[in-house]
This record gives sequence, structure tokens and C-alpha cells, in this order.
Amino acid sequence: MSISYKGQIYIWPLLFLILISASCTKDKRLVGKSLQEIELINRGRTVYMTTCVVCHNLDPKRVGPTGPAIHNSSLELVKEKLLKGGYPAGYKPQRKTHLMPTFIDEHEKDIDAIHAFLNL
Repeated sequence: MSISYKGQIYIWPLLFLILISASCTKDKRLVGKSLQEIELINRGRTVYMTTCVVCHNLDPKRVGPTGPAIHNSSLELVKEKLLKGGYPAGYKPQRKTHLMPTFIDEHEKDIDAIHAFLNL
């Protein structure tokens, strides 16, 4: 389907409108969440996209260039990794490397938000 005007075919405006409308759709995973939960998840998404994607994948379910997939990480794991650089007692790491830095100063207040986003 394309738009035509005086014999000219305008496919690009149509594609642009389709892309814009598709990008405006809401994340279906947020349906049923409270405004407070959505704000927490969005803050976690922002932190993840500005900090974590350097090593982890844009999609937390997938392995990144140097970091493992971290979707569904427990709150204890997120705290230990971000604040101490370690692992909770009894946790078996996915990788043997210790490349991840701590983020005590930068993201100590964002632990719950990051956890909420990773468990969306």
C-alpha cells in the first residue's frame, strides 16, 4: 500500500507513520502494574540502558559482549554485584571472570529499580 498524489507514489511517509504508531504502543508487560511500579521499572530501565548495556545486552534475557544474561536476577544478587562486586552465599556464577565494577556511589539508590526492570 502506498500513498499517491498526481501520479507520484509516496511510500516513505506511509512507512514513517507506521513506524511512529508502532513505537507508541505501550509495553504489554506493564499492564496491571501500579503507577509506582511503572515508575520504578522505568527508572531501572533508564539506569540499565545508560550503564549496564556497555557489557550486558540491550535485552537482559540475552548474553552481552562481556556480561551474562541477567533477566530474573534476584534482589540479593543485584545488591551483591552492584555494591560489593560479589555473589550471594551459595550462588553459582555464570562466568568465572570478575570484570564487573561496583557501583556503590552511582546506583546504591537504584537497586530496587534495576531489580524491578530485570524482573519485568
